[in-house]
Amino acid sequence: MLSASGRKTLIQNFLALAIIQGTNFLLPLILMPYLNSSIGIDRFGVVSLIQTVMIFLGTFTDFGFNLSATREISIHKNNAEHTAFIFNKVIVIKLLLCLVAFIVLMILALLIPKFYKDFWGYILGFSIVLGQVLLPVWFFQGIEKMKYLTYLNVIAKIVFTILIFVFVKQPDDYLLVLLFFGLGNIVSGILGILLAYKQLEKPSLKLPSKTIIQKELKDGWHLFVANFSIMSYIHSNLLILSLFANDYILGIYSIAEKTVLAMRQILVVLSQAIYPKICQFAQESHQGLRNFYKKLFIPFFGLYLVFSCSVFLFADFTVFILAKKHIPEATHLLRLLCFTPFIVGLNIPAYQTLLAYEHQKSYMMILSLGSLLSVFLNLGLSWAFQADGTAISIIITETFITIGLHWILHKNHPKERLFA
Repeated sequence: MLSASGRKTLIQNFLALAIIQGTNFLLPLILMPYLNSSIGIDRFGVVSLIQTVMIFLGTFTDFGFNLSATREISIHKNNAEHTAFIFNKVIVIKLLLCLVAFIVLMILALLIPKFYKDFWGYILGFSIVLGQVLLPVWFFQGIEKMKYLTYLNVIAKIVFTILIFVFVKQPDDYLLVLLFFGLGNIVSGILGILLAYKQLEKPSLKLPSKTIIQKELKDGWHLFVANFSIMSYIHSNLLILSLFANDYILGIYSIAEKTVLAMRQILVVLSQAIYPKICQFAQESHQGLRNFYKKLFIPFFGLYLVFSCSVFLFADFTVFILAKKHIPEATHLLRLLCFTPFIVGLNIPAYQTLLAYEHQKSYMMILSLGSLLSVFLNLGLSWAFQADGTAISIIITETFITIGLHWILHKNHPKERLFA
């Protein structure tokens, strides 16, 4: 089991990640009432749609390094030269992928009328992706030193959030919202890279060879497909709904969706904080891994279920706080969706175990099937029932994925199963 110092490090990293992810999602929630009143629900829907497109492009540029690079750094963190090599190759590859992503965005923005209508919104919104590329959270997770990065990230995000309150006053100012979000990410990313170089014992500016880049892209393909599948079934909902609904309905749905995504950040923080430890347990003792899960997740899931019930009961009040008015449709959607994060949380032990033991193909298969199921359900149900159909498709998809991950771990990898 974990030593006292190990528990202290885990708690420190959990708190640091909680602050980073909390900042990333709580600040938009804090801004939501102001944006709904200043730029209007219609423009808020447009901003949400652009942010969704940037999430997909950000997933492409990440290419699974949030997991693979974290794992590699955590295993080799005592080898200073190899750690510097990992850092350089990941940053270079992510920047190359960022260039490809920008070219793709330009083509989409010029060819698709719905994108072209808000051309400059998409161009300014890409600054969000660039900032994510630059911020080396994966490096600090791997070396388990998140504290200083947390301070820099939070300060930068708060400053640019204040700028939104100062300069955004009317519907046409929605472009400034995207610009300030992006600048906050870019400043955080630049400061993060500078801090990472200070942490490296043997920093190097040596660029990876073409062969190494090709190998990394090939090795990371399964994780990329899995991550892209996750983003597809989480974030394609708004994109598909936009095919059948107007900007006002997109805005109403976004209020519920952003609240639920904020709830999910607790799960993201927990997953990121414990993943390096899970990888270490996988190398040392599977029984230790099972004991770790048991002690951590039983009380956690109990508390999280209470949290989900509270959101259901106070959904109307939550929507009123976020929208500055009662919107029964948004309250209804929030009540439909508020238990999906709990369902998602139940799959954390299964998917982290699969990745820790390098069963990426099994992980990818379930998530790919879930992504396809989500798209087909969304197309049919959103067309028939609009936002309600979108919510129903999410519930079905998350349930399928959670059951599927546990099933494939139990059936295909009996030596690593979590339950007897």
